[in-house]
Amino acid sequence: MGNDNHGRARVEVGDLQVPFQRVTLSTGEQLDLYDTQGPPVADPREGLPARRAEWIAARTQQREAGVTQLHCARKGELTPEMRFVAIRENVDPSFVLAEIAAGRAIIPANRCHPELEPMIIGRKFLCKVNANIGNSAVHSSIEEEVE
Repeated sequence: MGNDNHGRARVEVGDLQVPFQRVTLSTGEQLDLYDTQGPPVADPREGLPARRAEWIAARTQQREAGVTQLHCARKGELTPEMRFVAIRENVDPSFVLAEIAAGRAIIPANRCHPELEPMIIGRKFLCKVNANIGNSAVHSSIEEEVE
């Protein structure tokens, strides 16, 4: 597991690097928590790195465009997004695949947003809060939204 100087850590499993927030307890033990901060970006105009671009391109080359996580799960295909959320949720990837295939969980990972870090939403997974953040040319700027 790699660390940076802000208590953030990345668990490396095969070709995946999954972010966690590392907390040192009063006992000296370390606890790794779900980290949804995303990658640090100095300039919001540069945007986030497209970490899923290769995953999406590989799926698009193999079959028709527009294939969803649900479609893959129902065919028994474990995607990199499913593996990523399994590491993040500390569960077996086959459990993630089964919950998606059964329609009890979703990975909101639109192929038009290759910069997002996958997460899963479902009753048997950690709780998430969905926030829609954007800016308006009339009322705000990118700097105000970041602040």
